[in-house]
Amino acid sequence: MPQNEGAPVSYANQSACLDVATGCFRAAVGDRSGPCSGTHERPCHIIRQLTACNELLFPARMQLREIPGARGQLVLVSIDGSCRLLPEPLDFHLRQSAGFMHSLLKHHKCVASLDVTRSHFDKYSSPLCDALPLSCLKKLTLSCGFPMSRGICAVIPSLTSLEELELDCASSSDSCAEFPMALAALVRASPFLGALSLAGISMEEQATKHLLASLTESGVLKDLTLDGRVVPECCHGELSQYLMSSSSLTSLRFTDESEKTEIAVLEGILHSRTISKVCISAYTGNAEIIQLVARILSENTVVKSFAISSTREEVFLADRVAYDTWLDALGENETLEKLWIFYRIWNRQQWIRFTHILSSKQRLKVYIFCSNKNDHLFTHVCRTLEDSGVHDKASCWLYLVKDNADLLKCKVFSGLFFDWDAHEGLQVTALRQLLDCSHLKSLIIDIRRGNLAVSSALAEYVQSTSLLRELQIEVRIALADELHLAGGAWWRLIVNSLSRNNSIKDLNISGSDMSDGDVESLVDAVSAKTKIRKLTFGACGMMTLNAFVNRLSVGIMGNHTLLDVVLYWPGWTKGKTQRGSCSPSTRQRPETRASWRLRLRSRRLLTHTGYTVSRQVNSRFLSFTPNRYSAAALERICMRHTELLEDLAELMEVSVAEINGMAHRHLRRTASLDAHMRITGVVKERVVCHPRDDGRIQLDDLGEDCWEMVRRFLMLDDVEEAVIHPENRSAIPAATT
Repeated sequence: MPQNEGAPVSYANQSACLDVATGCFRAAVGDRSGPCSGTHERPCHIIRQLTACNELLFPARMQLREIPGARGQLVLVSIDGSCRLLPEPLDFHLRQSAGFMHSLLKHHKCVASLDVTRSHFDKYSSPLCDALPLSCLKKLTLSCGFPMSRGICAVIPSLTSLEELELDCASSSDSCAEFPMALAALVRASPFLGALSLAGISMEEQATKHLLASLTESGVLKDLTLDGRVVPECCHGELSQYLMSSSSLTSLRFTDESEKTEIAVLEGILHSRTISKVCISAYTGNAEIIQLVARILSENTVVKSFAISSTREEVFLADRVAYDTWLDALGENETLEKLWIFYRIWNRQQWIRFTHILSSKQRLKVYIFCSNKNDHLFTHVCRTLEDSGVHDKASCWLYLVKDNADLLKCKVFSGLFFDWDAHEGLQVTALRQLLDCSHLKSLIIDIRRGNLAVSSALAEYVQSTSLLRELQIEVRIALADELHLAGGAWWRLIVNSLSRNNSIKDLNISGSDMSDGDVESLVDAVSAKTKIRKLTFGACGMMTLNAFVNRLSVGIMGNHTLLDVVLYWPGWTKGKTQRGSCSPSTRQRPETRASWRLRLRSRRLLTHTGYTVSRQVNSRFLSFTPNRYSAAALERICMRHTELLEDLAELMEVSVAEINGMAHRHLRRTASLDAHMRITGVVKERVVCHPRDDGRIQLDDLGEDCWEMVRRFLMLDDVEEAVIHPENRSAIPAATT
């Protein structure tokens, strides 16, 4: 590492080193310095080499990933938050890694997205600012300090290929003029910038007005997020005018505790004819604002999704009579489809009135913030929604069980969350009733080590249910008497139940004082399950995490349905690392490297499989246009990993039989001999073989039945793909057969 912590890393003259680059785990990574070979028909060659590329990027704590839904496009993302306890890399590896990152951004148009944390930007600002003007980024997510560096402000206007820009700055009372001017220049120059998110930056008055004017003139931006005091109060008139007159903006998320700015935003929404999705996250709730919201709900015929929330509950208690105007407006509104509100906004009588309104609306659904409280009003709200028969139009998400479980069977909840100090008897009773609660799909529970009663009730439910999709278990410190009496039986019950369950897709287990045997038995129970898509494990101690990873690595390459593995230590917090007994010692570091070796070795499998599923789950699946990679991915799912078709059917909201039929119809388009050879790039049009002197049968003599028999043993991925670099394309003659 550089001697000065946080000093910018030099990237000069690093490209030459990439020809003989070595990763931090394997001896040779290979040639990564070639230019991008991606075309519209063929993704770049580095997509097939992500594991090796990520080894080279690892010292800089960066990672390449495939972008779901975007064939052949990659995102370069910071992973420093996951590496806080790992040993520092060698200085040579760090310089080499920074040089490769610089080369990727500068020369590979397949790198379409960049996500950089504040610590990364501070360290690599020089190579980033040098490479970004020559990049082809479509999305940039950047966290940085304040005031912003002149380097990034100078770069922003040149990023004309950007479609999305997310900027999060350290909060500051000082206003900035350089950034809004740079952003205004980008808005004027870019024909693609459709999404903009700004947080934590205070912009100077005249520069802000110039930016809002540029946004109005551009007519391209569709999605705007303003978080914090981004727009000064003196510009609230210009902000309101922009929202009113924008011809392109359809989504607005706004967080600002300034009443004047909030009023300006609501006035702009009221008169907008394009904004259909609104989220106000710092609602202040004075009389004028209440009336403006009522007018939006009654007069605006464009808004389909409206969310109101606040961190201060008292803003909803000031004048409940005034909120009658919202009920009047909702009764007249025939456009709104989704409404997010806090349960304390109305009293009991008002909620009864709202349920009558909700029952009369065919499209409206309500999502209720409950702040994890089970007071009398909240109980009344849930009972009213249930008794009125509108539970299918309302959602309260998780049900917090603390003192009682009276609302366990209310269908407005989709999950159950046991409070950490919920009584043992209450937990056991509730768990034994869960098989009768088909509406509950997720469960969060804390268990003390050795608590046989709760473990037994949980195990009985887990091994019997076919409806549970998400399970989160936190194992807490045991009472000495309980642990002595139960021994390891309590844990064996849980592990055995997980091995018998066939419905859980998202499993999250964390705890302290877990032995290697506990961890290994858990991995053995879940690693062979084809239903689990995401596995999260947390432990206070790197040795425990290493035991988990080493056991999981035994069979990870054969598991094509596990899409995501997350490891964490409960001491990791946002932006900080808690130091103490859990910090890695020198002796632990080789095992730490082994853990990350698994993560990098399995990354190609995890990202490619997840990308395969996500890529198909969109409207384009209905009008599937086959190419080598999409057809090969679909073929692999249908022939080897049919479990993933269930996920596809669930996300597209169709039956498994229907999605299976659609998939096989798509595959039939590449089933013939000519189509197979064409899509794999073997021939340009059709297969034509030169006649043999001995008259023996040739490939093009095979009938459909014979070729179908061959195809049972031949997949698209079995045909080797030739990597063609851009500079060599002109020298390669086009195929004629």
